[in-house]
Parts: sequence; structure tokens; C-alpha cells
Amino acid sequence: MNRFAPTLALALLAFAACKKKPAPPPPSLVTARPPKPAVAPAVPQPEAAAAQPSGMDPSLGVLAEVTPGEMSNASQLTLGLQEFMGEKGRVPVDMRELSKYMRFRVEPIPPAGTKFVFDEKNRQVRIVRQ
Repeated sequence: MNRFAPTLALALLAFAACKKKPAPPPPSLVTARPPKPAVAPAVPQPEAAAAQPSGMDPSLGVLAEVTPGEMSNASQLTLGLQEFMGEKGRVPVDMRELSKYMRFRVEPIPPAGTKFVFDEKNRQVRIVRQ
């Protein structure tokens, strides 16, 4: 028995030191967009309202200048809005209702200084200045 004791102790020590390290957690599927730096609010110019594309209701506000990626987000929301209106026959109450319908995990965040509005006449989601 005494001659197996050192071998047994060495084997237990080796197994104790060779613990498998836990795998790192998988990356998050939803990442929050970092907030954009605050920009001084622009004073709307009277001629800016006249520069609206034809067919858009002027009461919705002034269209904002956005990047192609942000416009792509609005395009995806527009497709969801059209599907929602086709199925339910009405405009969503707010962006939260449209997000829930489209099965988003989080509500979309508009670019800084802007907001999403539903253009019922053209069945589109627009990005307008606040």
C-alpha cells in the first residue's frame, strides 16, 4: 500500500492542476449603438419646409439628413409598417407597437436630434428633425 501512495498522490495533484478553463461567454446578439455627441439644435428655416419632397405631409416635420446606414434602418421600419398596415388596417400607436410587431428585441433609436414618424399617406417611416 505504501508504494502506491506516492503515485496516487501525484495523480490526484495532476488532475487537480489540469482543470479545464470555462469557455468565454458568447458575444451579445444585440448591441446598443453608442450615443452620438450632442449637437446644437438647428433653427428650422422657413424655406426648409418648402423643400419637402412632394407627397409628404408638411405637418410631419422637416426631413433630416441621415447617413445611408440610418436610412437603411428607416427602410426596414417602412417595410414593417407596410406589413403592419396591411394586416391590421391601421397605423401603429407608436414605435414600441411596431417594434413588438416586427419582433425586435429593443426599440429602434433614431439618430441624434431626430425622431421617427409614421407617414400614413405614403405608408413610410420617416426620420425628421425634432
